[in-house]
Amino acid sequence: MTQETVPAEKLQELIALFAQGRFLEVSTRATDLIAQYPRGHQLFNILGAADDKLGHTEKALAAYHRSIEMKPDYAEAHSNMGATLFGLGRYSEAVDSLQKALEINPNHVPA
Repeated sequence: MTQETVPAEKLQELIALFAQGRFLEVSTRATDLIAQYPRGHQLFNILGAADDKLGHTEKALAAYHRSIEMKPDYAEAHSNMGATLFGLGRYSEAVDSLQKALEINPNHVPA
């Protein structure tokens, strides 16, 4: 059975693991949670961030794209995609993503 809204405590657990540098665990757990919450745009964003840290940049970009497809005004996913694209030397695309994040939320400052 799938559900629509990801419980805040599940997201917080993933964020805490990410902060601890446990990126493989974050990727695995996020993937498992996506099976339960396939519309969880935050899960795809977190999955993308973990995959990026693991060096799986194309998977990360695909996850960010999925997050943005579900919630086009999600500044965090645009920002994370921009950072990944910048790391790949795809500067023009990176600037576009980062500008979109700032258009959505002018106060958004990437970590």
